[in-house]
Amino acid sequence: MNTNGNLLELDSAGASSISGNISGAGSFALSGGTLTLSGTSSYTGATWVHSGNLVVSGSIASSSALLLDSPALLSGTGMVPTIEGTGTISPGNSPGILTATSIDPSGGLDFDFEFTAASAPNFTSPSASINDLLRITAITPFENNLTANNEISVYLNVASLSAGQQFLGGFFTDENTDFIDAIKNAQVTTYLADPTGNVTFNGQTYSADTNPLGLTLSTILQTANFGAGPISGRILQLQVVDQTNYTDWKLYYNLSGNDALNTADTDSDGIAQLLEFAFGGNPNINDSSILPTHALVEESGSSYLELTVTRPKDLQGITYAPRTTSDLTSWPSDSTGIADDSPTPSDNGDGTETLIYRRGQAVAGVDQAFLRVEISETP
Repeated sequence: MNTNGNLLELDSAGASSISGNISGAGSFALSGGTLTLSGTSSYTGATWVHSGNLVVSGSIASSSALLLDSPALLSGTGMVPTIEGTGTISPGNSPGILTATSIDPSGGLDFDFEFTAASAPNFTSPSASINDLLRITAITPFENNLTANNEISVYLNVASLSAGQQFLGGFFTDENTDFIDAIKNAQVTTYLADPTGNVTFNGQTYSADTNPLGLTLSTILQTANFGAGPISGRILQLQVVDQTNYTDWKLYYNLSGNDALNTADTDSDGIAQLLEFAFGGNPNINDSSILPTHALVEESGSSYLELTVTRPKDLQGITYAPRTTSDLTSWPSDSTGIADDSPTPSDNGDGTETLIYRRGQAVAGVDQAFLRVEISETP
């Protein structure tokens, strides 16, 4: 088909395919349904996907740009030009490799990636690549950095996770420059395969990942052969870390050097890193709501001072020690005066638990009293 300098637009509620060459100086648009382009097209105008799913298994790389509107979807294993807009990019056909010239995410592009193994993709097999991959060939792969308006959804189609696993995929750049700064501010949501899950992607059900194991994002050097010889580029690495471990927790939040010191406060909220870990905080988000709270509680006609601590479950290598005093000039080195210094945690059902520490003496018996919990690393 020759666009003859005009706009060729397809609007359908069903599935269509074009296996031949679309040529000419005109443009192409999809406004509904699912369209598969499997030929090697040469038209030079723009490509619009207003709605529906455009599956590119051939090439439309000669198009001046590909603009995705929301809720349009781009998928397939072929070649496309620079991608921009507000829609979603989902490489492959569960999973696969899609090649683009560059990405301009400033409009709010989202990305869906499926990973089926803790390994590298099969670069030579775009339609059976193990993990999804968006290969970007331009010298400047990301024309703008991703922001909170861009969501990266990671679907881990695996039975379970374990600390130390490394999933490679998502983004690959032919340039070998670290691109982590271009994507680090995006919203990243991780899903795990779950037969009873309430999220469906490519025929598989998932649940949002609430496991204390988390993923750290980084980029590593990677040599890949997509069929035309080896390319020394860079690939996104997702490493599974155990957030119940203080060392891995710091790795998860990219804390290093002075920022990884127990006393550091990268978000300037007055809560040092060790306390952020102990109370389930994010060291990069200013949030004082994670701190313990105090209250006076009534029991059998008397009032008692209580301190309530909420923390992530199953934290390792850390100690919580309640202390109380009636004189702020000195704090005891033990828990004398605490009714129960090892209370049974109350499970909150969201991955956290609550501890309540109470002074053993009623407030009527003293002029003043103070209660705190000291946090330290287990020797």
